[in-house]
Amino acid sequence: MIKIWTNQFKKRLSSILVIGFIAGAVGCSGGVKKESIGENFNINIVSLTLLQQITPSITYHSEPELQRLLTKHIRKNLTLQGMFSTKPSANMLNIKVVYRRHFLDEINPTSSGALAYPIYDFDINVMQGHNKRDVLANVSQQGLLFKGRYIMNIDVEAGRLDKKSDEIVFIDGIAKEIVRSIQTLK
Repeated sequence: MIKIWTNQFKKRLSSILVIGFIAGAVGCSGGVKKESIGENFNINIVSLTLLQQITPSITYHSEPELQRLLTKHIRKNLTLQGMFSTKPSANMLNIKVVYRRHFLDEINPTSSGALAYPIYDFDINVMQGHNKRDVLANVSQQGLLFKGRYIMNIDVEAGRLDKKSDEIVFIDGIAKEIVRSIQTLK
């Protein structure tokens, strides 16, 4: 009886080892190819989704306008950091941003329509390869609150950010944060 049990144990143990070896080999072969991230980047796509709870009487930037501004500011900041390139060897950036526009007192029915600080998320994929579909790295940030300097805090509280041009500083700040995140990948 002991001999039968040991044979069954050996068979099970060898089966477990074979299955473990196969699973390990398959798991190792399915890994992502690790390539280094270069020093230069080009922008493949920047997409921006605009969310807001109310529609104020003041006309602010539309979603396409914000997307164009963000793309322009990201390119400008990459260039200032010496990281922008149009060479085919440059890593491509796919950037998705969700921009939540907020207004002063927006929970009240008689909201002023003046801008408050926005909350935003972003997702950056660094792409490489002949077809630019291989993801080398990803950075994702959720629920970030843009916060200005002291004087801007006073302007927000007083409801003085009520012009279309006032929103550009938010977009520039978001672009700078995105570029800082890209710098950490190098």
